[in-house]
Amino acid sequence: MKWLKLGVLIGLVLAASGCSSDSKAEIKPPLVKTQSAVPARNTVETFSAQIKGRREAALSFQTGGEIISRLVDVGSRVQAGDILMTISPRDIRQKVVQSQAQIASSQAKMELAQTNLSRYEELFAAAAVPEAVLDQYRMNCRAAEAAYQSALAEGREAQNALAYTELVAPSAGVITQITAEAGQVVAEGHTVMTLMQTDEMEAEVFLPENRLDIAPVGKEVRIRFWTNSADVPGIVREVSPMATEARTYRVRVTLWDIPAGVEAGMTAQVDFPDSQQETSGCLLPLSSIYQTGEEPQVFLVQDGKLSAKPVKILAYRGNTVEVRGLNPKDHVVVSGVYKLQAGQTVREEHEEETP
Repeated sequence: MKWLKLGVLIGLVLAASGCSSDSKAEIKPPLVKTQSAVPARNTVETFSAQIKGRREAALSFQTGGEIISRLVDVGSRVQAGDILMTISPRDIRQKVVQSQAQIASSQAKMELAQTNLSRYEELFAAAAVPEAVLDQYRMNCRAAEAAYQSALAEGREAQNALAYTELVAPSAGVITQITAEAGQVVAEGHTVMTLMQTDEMEAEVFLPENRLDIAPVGKEVRIRFWTNSADVPGIVREVSPMATEARTYRVRVTLWDIPAGVEAGMTAQVDFPDSQQETSGCLLPLSSIYQTGEEPQVFLVQDGKLSAKPVKILAYRGNTVEVRGLNPKDHVVVSGVYKLQAGQTVREEHEEETP
């Protein structure tokens, strides 16, 4: 019995020793995530835009009155010279008749004054009247001629006002807004519709104040449209100096070419390449930087072991950083760097960065 117990005890000890050996054999080096040190590229920032005409004209009548007809709708395409809206010419015609009567009256008075002056010039030549009387008739003649010229000017003004009862398109374009209807009485200069000229198209973008540096005037960009796969170049023409209520700044981009099917009001995307960024470095996640002193470092995996390599930081780009000092295809540890140390044996979980 004693020997049986001893045998059982020895078996248990050996079994425990075997389990300990197996557990030690299962311990593996830590697994680290790595990324290849590929060259950085210029970043491209994309913003939504709306297609608009470069010029918009607020149209109004040059004389007041009651609107009697509207000949276009919102979205109508018009040509230069097309009649868009008319107001009642009734009162203006009365002014034209009145001005014509005033012209006739002034002309008659002028002719009478000229006849009287001729008579008194003859009397003065015969020494029948003093020179003071002749001066009076000369002054009456000049006053009558001036009144006649004033009546002519008023007559031309009345004729112009009659022509102003028709609102005519100043150029070809699209009606984008109508703010008055038939039956409404409008004053002179009151905006009744808006005409957008379509000979030159632009993309209107609104940028936050911290991204204005990517859109200087004269910068070349790319415009992509939702309606088709067209991709056309453009150039930044104007940057508003004042922010909108949403604290964004309006940027106007002129299109060098207008693809077929693109109309005003459509949406697009504008790509702003960040040409100021350097491209001589490599782009890595911020989590790959290891720094305990003044010099930043990264961990490289070489033959299953870690080595620390100093790098120079060129620029920060959001959650990434551009560094110099790495060789192409170096395997850089991109996470958990503060839990590692140089010379440590690791296993690699390698992921190629998407170019």
